[in-house]
Amino acid sequence: MFPISTAAIRKVDTLSGPTSGERIMLHTREIIKKIWDAQGYGNLAVWGDGTTLVIAPGESPLQDGKPPLAIFKPIPLVAGFSLLGLATHNADLLQHIEETIREAGGEIVRD
Repeated sequence: MFPISTAAIRKVDTLSGPTSGERIMLHTREIIKKIWDAQGYGNLAVWGDGTTLVIAPGESPLQDGKPPLAIFKPIPLVAGFSLLGLATHNADLLQHIEETIREAGGEIVRD
């Protein structure tokens, strides 16, 4: 059996957003869902174009030469919620995600 490299099992995803030429806006609840899904697999890197990537702790990925706007650690953020719906409707968590993205220069809306 051949060892599987970490890069071979990575999933790069793009949050739903506008088509080319339109302004890209991130959505808070979509990011929380991605953070929820990343639990136990690593941290979630989020770029301004909506691309997300689950990364190993301590990793600093670049996409097209740009670092992510934010890297979220799922366990401290969402592990305390028994259901995803509770996490996506928690005012403090929503505010934390939005402030983190905005402080990094990104644009985000609460959907």
